[in-house]
Formats: sequence, structure tokens, C-alpha cells
Amino acid sequence: MGGEDDPRMCGRCGEEITGRALKAKEFLFHEDKCFKCFTCNIDLREISVFEKEGKLYCDKDYKANFVPKCAKCSEYITEVG
Repeated sequence: MGGEDDPRMCGRCGEEITGRALKAKEFLFHEDKCFKCFTCNIDLREISVFEKEGKLYCDKDYKANFVPKCAKCSEYITEVG
């Protein structure tokens, strides 16, 4: 299984990629229509990208969905120490 003749499949829509693609972790995405935040659909080509379970997120939505907040100040806990 695998090899150079295998079609490149998009990690978001599951369709074959025949044109330009962008990669996040081990996943490829259609550059124009699928490299977008899973939650808010913002274009991720020019901003920070986070990946979780094959889905792409912008900074705001990644934090809102996966980063805990401090019970005292309500800021996101991004470092432990």
C-alpha cells in the first residue's frame, strides 16, 4: 500500500488533490478551498495553524476548544511551570 502513484487526498474534503496543496502535519489540503479553520472557516494560509485529530484550527478556535483557562483570571493556560 502507498507509493508515488497513489492519489493525493485532501484531509478535509476527502477528494483527490490535482492542483496546489498545503500540508499540516501528515495531512494535505486543497490550498484554496480546504486550508481553513474547522470551526470558523477562516483562511489559514497567512496565520498560525493548529491541528488536532486531522482538523485545522485558527489560534482563537484552537484555544477555545482545547486549551484550559485559569479558574482565577480566566486566561488561557499555555505554559506549565
